[in-house]
Amino acid sequence: MLFDRAESAADALALDDGHRRRTFGELDQCVARIARWLRDGLGLGADDHVTTLVGNRVEAVELILGAFAAGVWITPLNWHLTADELAYIVADAGARLLVTDAEHAALARAAVAPLAAPPRVVEVGDDLDALLAATPAAPLPSPAPPAAR
Repeated sequence: MLFDRAESAADALALDDGHRRRTFGELDQCVARIARWLRDGLGLGADDHVTTLVGNRVEAVELILGAFAAGVWITPLNWHLTADELAYIVADAGARLLVTDAEHAALARAAVAPLAAPPRVVEVGDDLDALLAATPAAPLPSPAPPAAR
């Protein structure tokens, strides 16, 4: 398992995007916090859906792994799409959360603005870091896989 490395090589480099680096120990803690935040903080469950609109960065990997650990669906969105195309995907998925970065925040907000039930939009960096800092890093019990659609 990937996170066995968190025990055997906690200080070994796991991720590096040129701006942020994560060791396996840090990655393990962050993924646990994201999973807890999604489940306990936002109340998301096995049939809930989140989306991401972020560049090639450490947080993209952390969010995908955190969603897997929480047992929720996740859809990475392509930043090449228009706001209307993104809005269609977000609405079709029934996403309750869209995580973005500063570079794509305007596009993300334009995509969710016309939706009848827009998802919460959270930016990686200070916003997400503050939410995760207030979330325990204790791992969740293994979730059941999301229901097939």
